[in-house]
Amino acid sequence: MVTPLNVTLLGLLCLALPEIDHQIASIFYFVLRPLTIPIVVIGVAAAVSLLVIIASTISGLRLSFLAFGPLQFHTGGVAGWGIGLNRSWRHFIGSVLLVPKSGSFSPTQAVVSAGTGLVSSFVVLMILIFEARSRGWPGVDDPALGTQLETLLTAAPVAAGIVFVAEMLTGGTVLSGILRGTPAQAQRMLANMTIASRMAIGQRPRDWETELLEEAISLPDSTADHLMGLCFAYLAAVDHKDLAAANQHLRSFERWLQESSSSVRPYVLSSLTGYASLYHERAWLTAVHRQDLDGASEYLNRAADFDVAIPIDLRVKASILALEGDLETARVVAHSGLERLDSFPTMERWRIPFERDLLNRILE
Repeated sequence: MVTPLNVTLLGLLCLALPEIDHQIASIFYFVLRPLTIPIVVIGVAAAVSLLVIIASTISGLRLSFLAFGPLQFHTGGVAGWGIGLNRSWRHFIGSVLLVPKSGSFSPTQAVVSAGTGLVSSFVVLMILIFEARSRGWPGVDDPALGTQLETLLTAAPVAAGIVFVAEMLTGGTVLSGILRGTPAQAQRMLANMTIASRMAIGQRPRDWETELLEEAISLPDSTADHLMGLCFAYLAAVDHKDLAAANQHLRSFERWLQESSSSVRPYVLSSLTGYASLYHERAWLTAVHRQDLDGASEYLNRAADFDVAIPIDLRVKASILALEGDLETARVVAHSGLERLDSFPTMERWRIPFERDLLNRILE
C-alpha cells in the first residue's frame, strides 16, 4: 500500500541514512545508484514541504492553501500518526489524505494507513540489506550494522506509538499545537485547512459541517487564521441564505482586519477566500441585504482595484442594477454571468453551483 506517509518516510530516510551510518549509506549507494536523483528529489521535496508547513503555520500565512498536493499530503501523512478520537483530525485526514467527498475517515483506517507506511518503509530497507549481503558486499555483515538496524526498527514504532497515545489523550492537538502554539490555535488551523480541502474538491459552503465552521471562528483575533475562518463562515451563511449572519461575519472580518498586522492585511485584503475581494462582497451584501444603493455603489467603486472572476463581478453589478429598478438590464447581466461560470479554474469549481444560485436569485 503506497501512502503519502510511506513516500515521505522513504524520502527522509534516504536523506538521513548517510548521517546514521556509512555502511548503510554505501548499501543505498550501490543498490539505488540508478535512482539517486529521484530519491534525492523525493527526500528534498518531503523536507521542504515540512519546512514550508512549519513556516506557514508559525507565520500565520496559509501557504498550504495554495497547494493541495505534496504539502497537504505530507501533512496528512504525519497527522495520521496521531489520529484518535478528535473530530477535526478525522475530518482533516479524510479531506486531505484520501480526499473523499464524505470527509469521513475512521481512526482504524488512519492507524492502518500510518502503520502500513511505517512497516513498508522498513521492509524495503531490510530487502536492500538482504540484497547487499547476498551479493557479498563488504561491510554489510558487520555486527554493528545489525545493532543499528535493530535500534532503528524499534525506535520508530515506539516513537509513533507515543505520539499516537499523546494525540488521543490531548484531543488530537499535540503535533499541530507544537507548530502553531496552543491547542485552540491548532484546532482552528485544522478546521480551516479541512474547509480549504473541501473547497479544493468542489464542495460548496452549505455542505460544510457546522462544527468545523464554529471551530474556524472560535478564537477571535487579528491573525490570518481567524480572518480566513470568518471568510468561510460568511460564504456558508450566504449559501444558506442567512444574509443577517453573513453581514455579521463580514463586519467582524472588517473589524479584525483593521487590527491585523501590516504583513497579514495585504494578504487577506487582496482575496476573500482567495477568489473574491472584500469590497465586491460588501457591495453585493449592501445591495441585497441592506438595500442601500449609495453604499453598494461606493463599495463597487472601491472594488475596481481588485481583480475577481467575471461571474462574481457580474453578480454584484446585476444586484445593484436590480436595486436601481433596471430589472431588464439586471437580468441580461445575470444571464451573462451564468454563461461565464465555466471560466472558474479547477481549484475553484465549488464556485459554480454557489454563484449559479446567487445569479438565479436575481432572475427570480
